[in-house]
Amino acid sequence: MLHLHVLHPSYGVADAPLSHRPKIHDLRKKGAALAGRKFAIVCLTKSSQRVPKGALFLYAIKEGIPLDLIVRKIPQSDTIKVYPVSDVHLGSILHDKEGWQAFCRRVEREDAYLILGGDLINNNTRNAVGSPFEDYIRPREQKKMMVEMLTPIKDKILCAVSGNHEARTARDTDQDIMGDIMCKLDMEDYYAEDIAFLKLEIGRRVTRDIPITSYTMAVTHGSGGGIYTGATVNRNERFGYTIEGIDALIVGHTHKGTISKPKKIVVDSNNNVIRTKQLVVVSCTAWQQYGGYAARKMLLPSSESDHEQPQTLMLRGTKDGKKQIVTVW
Repeated sequence: MLHLHVLHPSYGVADAPLSHRPKIHDLRKKGAALAGRKFAIVCLTKSSQRVPKGALFLYAIKEGIPLDLIVRKIPQSDTIKVYPVSDVHLGSILHDKEGWQAFCRRVEREDAYLILGGDLINNNTRNAVGSPFEDYIRPREQKKMMVEMLTPIKDKILCAVSGNHEARTARDTDQDIMGDIMCKLDMEDYYAEDIAFLKLEIGRRVTRDIPITSYTMAVTHGSGGGIYTGATVNRNERFGYTIEGIDALIVGHTHKGTISKPKKIVVDSNNNVIRTKQLVVVSCTAWQQYGGYAARKMLLPSSESDHEQPQTLMLRGTKDGKKQIVTVW
C-alpha cells in the first residue's frame, strides 16, 4: 500500500534525498517569486509515518493558492465595449482565418476591450482527441502567430484564461501555452490558468458620496459536451449561481453562442429587503467552421463568430453609481 505525503514548504532541503535537493531548492526560489504563495512537495512512499531516504518525489503543487482578483481601471470613459473571445482555434484547417484577422483589425481601430477565454490555438498534439494532420501549421507556429496577432491590441486585453486545447501541452509536458502567450505580450499579471476574477472600475468619482461604478466578472473556459444548447445554458447558469458577487460569467468551450440573464434572489437582512440581482451569462461563439471532430461525434452545428456582429458587452457607469450591462449580438 502506498501513502501520499504532502510536505510543508518548511521541509528542509537537507532532509530530501540528494538527487532531489536542487529540485526542491529551485521550487522554494520559485515560490518566493510568486508573491508569498504557498506550495507543497508531494511524494509516494510505503510508509505512512515518515518520508524515508530514497523516496520518490512525483511533482510539486501549489498549496492553498489564493484566487487573485484582477483589477483594471478605465477612468477615461463612462461606457466601455467588451468583446468576450474564446475558441479561436488558430491553426485548425477549419479556423476562420479571414474573419479572425478582420476582427483583430476591428479591435485595433475601435475603443474596445477583450476578454480571452481560452482555446486560442488548436494545438493538436499526438495524444489529443483530434489529429495533428487537421492543423495546417505546427503548434509552436500557432503560438507564435497568435502572439503576433495580439501584439497590436495587447493593451486592450482585460484578462485571459487557458482552454482545454492549450491544456493538452500542459498535461503532456507541463508547459502552459496560454501563459507563454500572455508572458510574451507582457500581460502575465492579467492571466489565470483556470478561472479569472476580473474587477472593472469605470469612469471617475463624481462626488465623495457616489462610488466609482465597478463590475465584477468570472471568466473560465468551461467544460462538458456540446450537443444541446439548453444543456450549455443550464450548466453555465448553475455554475454562475455558486459565485457570490459577480455581475457576469464568461464561458467558452462548447461553441454554443448564447447570452442569458438569469436572476438570483437576494435577502438583504441589514436593510430588511428582499430583491433580485441579475447575472449576465455569456457562452462564446467559436472562430471555427463546422466539421472534423464535431461532425464525427455528431455534435450539432452552432453559430460561428462574426467579425461584423461579434458578441458584445456594453458596461456603463452611471452618475448614481448603478450598474447597467447591455448585451449586443
